[in-house]
Amino acid sequence: TSGDVLKGYSFLDYLTSLSAEKRCMAGFGPTGYMISGIDPYNNPVPFMRCDSRKCGGVGEDAVPYCEFNILALAPSDADDALAEQRVDDFMTFLGDTYPQLLDAFNFPFTQKFIQKFPS
Repeated sequence: TSGDVLKGYSFLDYLTSLSAEKRCMAGFGPTGYMISGIDPYNNPVPFMRCDSRKCGGVGEDAVPYCEFNILALAPSDADDALAEQRVDDFMTFLGDTYPQLLDAFNFPFTQKFIQKFPS
């Protein structure tokens, strides 16, 4: 074994990538474009994917070529008050730990990033 240690991305890293500016830039591959801040071969952000094949020029806003997913939270049973409270507590924890989640202007999409469902 080697002494190398791999450190995975944190939830904050994911949030940062969501809020980062996305522009078409010169790249490689069949279209010759890539999107700033996104490795086309290794993008580990589960909440976003972008399609650089839609780019039409360097410097173009690439947000329209991106899809943004939500973080869906739900109790295991809609009738379980304790499970419902755990979901609420987790949502509070996320808002307290990552205050940028509460400011819709931090993200280039209109839906709430964290959404609660009944079950």
